[in-house]
Amino acid sequence: FRTETVRTRNTAFRMIECVADTGGTPVTVFQVDGDGNATCKYLILGVPSLFNLTLGTDWVQYTGLGGPAPGYYKRSGITYLRGQLANSGAASGSNIATLPVGFRPIDTVTISAINGGITLTITTAGVLTSSFVPPALPTAAYINLHGIFWLNP
Repeated sequence: FRTETVRTRNTAFRMIECVADTGGTPVTVFQVDGDGNATCKYLILGVPSLFNLTLGTDWVQYTGLGGPAPGYYKRSGITYLRGQLANSGAASGSNIATLPVGFRPIDTVTISAINGGITLTITTAGVLTSSFVPPALPTAAYINLHGIFWLNP
């Protein structure tokens, strides 16, 4: 916490900042009056910490779109995925990666009809898996993780 006193005209207020999210640097600023009552004044959103996914066997970064490495970050309690993945020989249903505690969804997330007939599943244990239709993944297929996000309580 960081506390400072701010004077506006004839009134003094204490401003208290507290980090609200370990995935980045959002800070909630409260105004505390003389009776100790706190009022939320604003939220400062900092740049979130970006983490690369540790990919399972036979999964690699897809570089055809020139995007960032497959990864994740959290901002204001929402986990976001980023980057693109390519299969380099993984079987349908194989583990792509596992998200750490604090970044996992509270319900299983399933995204179907991704490029090349791929279904991506993210379990509550944070395990990312894919299934292919048909069972063999086309060589030109990739998984785009951009736009996949969920709320973490």
